[in-house]
Amino acid sequence: MQAFAVHVHPVFHLFQAAQPFLMRQGATVLLVPSVAGLCGCPGSVA
Repeated sequence: MQAFAVHVHPVFHLFQAAQPFLMRQGATVLLVPSVAGLCGCPGSVA
């Protein structure tokens, strides 16, 4: 659960805060996850 809090919550809160500005600009957000999120990469640093 700690990894979720470290890797997912910041992204969620960033886009939640930026949403009003992005909507005014007509911007689109595209999040591209890593395959490492599915299987992990032991010994690597995020």
